[in-house]
Amino acid sequence: QQFKRGHLHWGQWDSLFFAIVFTAFLSTLFAGFSGLEEWKGYKVLLTAILTGWLLSRAQYTKNQYHNLFKLIVLSAIPPLAWGLYENLVIHSKATLEIHSVGHVNHSAIYLVMIFGASLGWLLSQFKSIKNEVGFSWKIMLLCILSLLFFISLIIMESRGAFGVAVLLGLSLLFLLDTNKVIKIAGVGIIIGILLLTITLKTNIIQKQITNSKNNNVLAFRDR
Repeated sequence: QQFKRGHLHWGQWDSLFFAIVFTAFLSTLFAGFSGLEEWKGYKVLLTAILTGWLLSRAQYTKNQYHNLFKLIVLSAIPPLAWGLYENLVIHSKATLEIHSVGHVNHSAIYLVMIFGASLGWLLSQFKSIKNEVGFSWKIMLLCILSLLFFISLIIMESRGAFGVAVLLGLSLLFLLDTNKVIKIAGVGIIIGILLLTITLKTNIIQKQITNSKNNNVLAFRDR
């Protein structure tokens, strides 16, 4: 209950959302830029965080929250498909971007979150009771969806995002209560794709090699 004896109840999630909003405010306040441009970024973050905060207090039913979650994951497919078309087919974009997000770095960050959400959705479909595993068309589609998001991160050539996605995927597989067979299969797939990415020297690996040769491993971020 959000209200208890006529008073607004403050929970742990409220503290978490407030901490993000407040620390971002301090970062913006002491950013040291001229022209107040930094506040544009803060407004974007504030919009996203407050949306999540309001949803956490909306008292929707469990089923309504589930539907919102699924809608967020599935809504990434059309703009990602258009971005793949622009990058791989008509070559109008040099890098893969999620059409509705824009810049390749922002797209990569968003896609990491969507990958984690889709993988969590997939793992939630398995039953860990008595080590029984049931497969269905829904599970197969979610497998394909998670792989699509994961492989798209390789195409994006964002080394940081891909590294985080690998760690995120392994963490979800180990931390969530899933069947041992599923854990082994999931870890095997992630490690297998990682090894193939390195062995085949895909563009993301070539980018790292080039940056290393040019003594620019952090892509100018250290400067």
